[in-house]
Amino acid sequence: MRKKTKAETALLAATVSVLAAAVPVAARAQSAAINVTVNGQAVPFPGQGPVQQGGTVLVPLRGVFEKLGASVQFDAPTKTIRAVKGQTTVTLRLGDATAFVNGTPRPLSVAAAVTGGATLVPLRFVSEALGAQVKWEASARVVQIVTGAQNANELPTAPTTASGTITGTVTGVFTESNTLSLRVAGGENTRIPLTAETVITARVGQDSTGQNVALSALQSGDQASVQRDGNGNATLIEVLYDERRGEVKSVQALPANGGYLVTLTNGTSVEIVPGAPVMMSGNAISMTDVKPGEKVVIRLNPQTKQGLGVSIGTGDNPNPVPLSSVSVEALNLNVAADKVLRAGEDIGITLTGTPGVKAEYTIPGLPNALNQPLTESSPGTYTGAYKVPEGVSVKGATISARLVSGETFSEAKQSAPVTIDAAGPIISDVSPVAKSSVVDARPLLYGTYSDVLSGIDTPTTRLSVNGRDVTAQATDYACLFFVPSRD
Repeated sequence: MRKKTKAETALLAATVSVLAAAVPVAARAQSAAINVTVNGQAVPFPGQGPVQQGGTVLVPLRGVFEKLGASVQFDAPTKTIRAVKGQTTVTLRLGDATAFVNGTPRPLSVAAAVTGGATLVPLRFVSEALGAQVKWEASARVVQIVTGAQNANELPTAPTTASGTITGTVTGVFTESNTLSLRVAGGENTRIPLTAETVITARVGQDSTGQNVALSALQSGDQASVQRDGNGNATLIEVLYDERRGEVKSVQALPANGGYLVTLTNGTSVEIVPGAPVMMSGNAISMTDVKPGEKVVIRLNPQTKQGLGVSIGTGDNPNPVPLSSVSVEALNLNVAADKVLRAGEDIGITLTGTPGVKAEYTIPGLPNALNQPLTESSPGTYTGAYKVPEGVSVKGATISARLVSGETFSEAKQSAPVTIDAAGPIISDVSPVAKSSVVDARPLLYGTYSDVLSGIDTPTTRLSVNGRDVTAQATDYACLFFVPSRD
């Protein structure tokens, strides 16, 4: 290829320079636009898009919130934005420099505002409040948001050298990434990872007994003591909160701080902090939807006695059983530990404990036997049965059952595991293989058979080839059989 002369090179450079100068202003502005992705997928913003203000990226709230799986509401009279995702409620008012996550105040670097007809909110605060990790690629002007298990290795967790016990206030519960954020007195938030072995206990009031709970049962504002191992992982989390129960007499808005004052018919009054979650039948609602006459459980900060959340009771059990009173007394089965269960047999399950709550059982390794309901046959006694289906085999299944009230549960496990063998023996390594050609007109057929659980009862086992019983002609050598062919 002919080399370019210096003159040609200079001309080419000049041409490139002219073309760059000819790019329209609108196109240059578009190249500087800020793009947002959630788990690698671009978030479209019809109309007003993200902007940068004082080092903070502001985005139209609805696009990012909904992409993160949150529902969004905007209350025009109070200019309040409310996003709900699972057990997390984020509340912020236009023009305010403070937002609330499950009732816990969080400072904003830039207040939420309306621009170009769209409500813009600080991207990093919103994403991290909903349990996502945010990364700003300045050179490409792209904000990357990663959620759930995908960001488990990127979350700002406690240092790997952190160990021992840390005590403070829960500021965030992130079930998707299995992490918890805690703020110590006078300190910053610390993200603490949990493992499958982490034990979480909770107490309602100082004098109650702790009960095992799931991570999702914790709430911002709870007081917690966390024991950590040498890698900074939580080994034991002990949580304390308080509560008030009763029938609602009145609900009064507190315009000064955006909270509410709830008065119960027993004379108790509780100030509900702004942004506190309000749940009804598993769904998030607004405090304005809470009406006189409804039975509620109000979660309190044990120190300030302010309301951190409200649960409205419905159905046959309007007042969920208090945390400290949910307990299992006994779990009984109708099968012996040394019995091998076959297809069609029933496993009878009886669980006794706190009356009037949800009861369920689990048999590991079996289809349709995960968190199956038990029926309360009499107060405090729950019964059910599982019929073993064909084709399943489980060795050492430990059957468990539990009582559940809201996010609280008490569990019992069978002391001795059982064996379930409803699958027939497996025949393999058959020769000649199917559809193969052989020279011998009467080839010797052979193969192996096995049963990994209860074994094979050879005297009662029958072997057939093409539908013909050849048991008498077969030679059996400890799971290896030979059959002389007659065809």
